[in-house]
Amino acid sequence: MPEVPTFVIVRPMGRGRRARHRRNRTRARLAATAAACAERRASSVTVEVRLEALDLARAYDGPLRGAPEPALLCAAYAVPEATAPQMLARALERVAARGGCPQTVELGRTVLRTAAPREHADRLLLVLLALEEDAGADIADLYAALERPEQFTIFPPGPRVPEAVTLEDLLRVAPADPPRAEPVCVLRRGVDLVALRKDDWVGAALLRVRPAPGAEARLWRVPFVSADGRNDWTAVLRIFAG
Repeated sequence: MPEVPTFVIVRPMGRGRRARHRRNRTRARLAATAAACAERRASSVTVEVRLEALDLARAYDGPLRGAPEPALLCAAYAVPEATAPQMLARALERVAARGGCPQTVELGRTVLRTAAPREHADRLLLVLLALEEDAGADIADLYAALERPEQFTIFPPGPRVPEAVTLEDLLRVAPADPPRAEPVCVLRRGVDLVALRKDDWVGAALLRVRPAPGAEARLWRVPFVSADGRNDWTAVLRIFAG
């Protein structure tokens, strides 16, 4: 018996079917994107730093120079065990101050946002450097240097000669609790940053960032006071980690 050919009839897709097909593909893409985002959130910790205000009790820009020009450098690091610290993100925030002091510059803006692997959630550090900008060259140099934390020695202020302290060592120190952070002294390649000449050094602070219960943002008051006392600033930060 001769074989009977089989024909398959494909009907053209109507407008309704095409629209449903597009909607289904869109839903599938959105579901895949949501699943990928959820997986990233589960495997990482988000760190966000908001500069709510800069409180200037005293500020000095030198004789006949006009209003001060505060600049804040911020860098977030993960410090894994037995490996070199990893810089997660860095930022430079310039603050426009007007008029005399005391004054409070209200800002309310996010200056840094990054993600860290969840296995390093208890090993996160935030370094803050404050300078009064003149030429801007020292600020640019320090911004670049933050990528290489091994250049820096950080230690508590005091009369004794400091020993070299690594970021790994600092994790072993009991962290300051909000709202007030403790100031620190900073050397770069063995030279105190007070010796900067192209911009004026004001101060530094180091915070150990830990995920907060209930993913709450924590409010910090971070003081920066220059050695001559002419600059006395407090940064009001809201820091979220979770």
